[in-house]
Amino acid sequence: MQSSKFKIRQVFPSCVSRFFRHVPSSRVSRFHHVFPSRLMNSHPPKLLLYGSLPPPFTGQSAMFVPVVGLFPKEEIYLVNITRFDSTLGNTVYTMLATCWFFLVCRFKTVYFTPSRSMTGFVKDIPLLMLGRWCNKRMIAHLHGANFRSFYENSGMLRPLIRYGYGRVDTAIVLLEEMKGEFRDFPQIKIRVVPNCYDSRFDQPVRGDSSQPMTGDQPNQPFPGEPLRETSIQFNQPIADFPAAERTDAAGKSPLAKSEQVLYLSALMHSKGILEFLDAAAIVLATHETASFVIAGVLWADDSMGLKEIANRFHTRLQALQERFAGRIGYRGLVKGADKITLLNGSSIFVFPSWHPSEALPVSILEAMRTGNAIIATRHNFLPVLVRPENGLLVEPRSGQAIADAILSLSGNREKLCEIQEYNVRHAIENYSLEKCRKNMLEILKPELYSKEVPKN
Repeated sequence: MQSSKFKIRQVFPSCVSRFFRHVPSSRVSRFHHVFPSRLMNSHPPKLLLYGSLPPPFTGQSAMFVPVVGLFPKEEIYLVNITRFDSTLGNTVYTMLATCWFFLVCRFKTVYFTPSRSMTGFVKDIPLLMLGRWCNKRMIAHLHGANFRSFYENSGMLRPLIRYGYGRVDTAIVLLEEMKGEFRDFPQIKIRVVPNCYDSRFDQPVRGDSSQPMTGDQPNQPFPGEPLRETSIQFNQPIADFPAAERTDAAGKSPLAKSEQVLYLSALMHSKGILEFLDAAAIVLATHETASFVIAGVLWADDSMGLKEIANRFHTRLQALQERFAGRIGYRGLVKGADKITLLNGSSIFVFPSWHPSEALPVSILEAMRTGNAIIATRHNFLPVLVRPENGLLVEPRSGQAIADAILSLSGNREKLCEIQEYNVRHAIENYSLEKCRKNMLEILKPELYSKEVPKN
């Protein structure tokens, strides 16, 4: 029974494990009846992955999928922080699941996506505290641009945030320019790993077969509880595309690109959807061959509630559709093959966001890979991603500036084609899934990449 007591002490923080020194061996053995033996064997998983799987379909959830897919399900435990539809349900589930894994399972490394809001941080408290007390290797993967501002404006929570992140070992950021987000935590080692696009943009699956980007399906968060079937939406087979609509692996732009302008993001006030509609009205009135497509779902933010943004969006869209029949459409949520087809059929991708957390949007990478010129705002880190060779930058919250940029690109077809071809090559060279996977494995499993030290 001595071995059983030793195993349990490894699971709990040292301060709690002292309790078991005074517990009779007969009582300790009861834990083997309460907890499955497979969770307390001598070869436990080594990683706890803590993040959001789609739905909802966001850039952060899209990038958590390939991280989960890096490992066989036997090597990980998974906490899906958006498992349910309600905020309260997700908070309760996340906190309970985190405590369950720390108390029952054995692992060495914790990978998590930091929250940047008060309610989100409250949900993260068990993870941060238990990770610190149990001396786990904590790896924070920051996908947004506002962690530092959240910390500096957190008020009474600030000492708790400092304590929780005081033992974080490594932070992953998307750009060199984002390293300053953790400047208040000098002990954290900063690594840069950009986001990536789905590998199916390079090699579409043909026929009925499908090769998921993620590898194996993640294991169950709680014993006996299956994941929702909709948790991973990137594994659907995609159909062939007409040759003239696709970009090839050599970086050639399509032989024929329509003059379609695309908005593909959340229909959120701070994402610039209303400014996009303003720009569409100007361009459609002056450029007879242009067309516009909008894709995404309505979403509330701090600047505008769901009901108000829905009313404004539908009112403006209906007016444009009546005025310019057949030249502007709304596709709703698109994913998988439909999204790739839509991107391949577009020529200019507009990203007019002024959202506080904007950093390195996956949608821009996908638009580059499919041969779109990019129009984005001078906001946060977007100017680092979108340079003159990738497209044009405009001031935030200006429909007129967006319209001028669209007309400028449409009016110079030679320059437009040059940008499109460059973006395909640039995306393949810098934002491929394979490159992202390698960089992530170097951080999460450094033992695989450690080099032997030559003997003297």
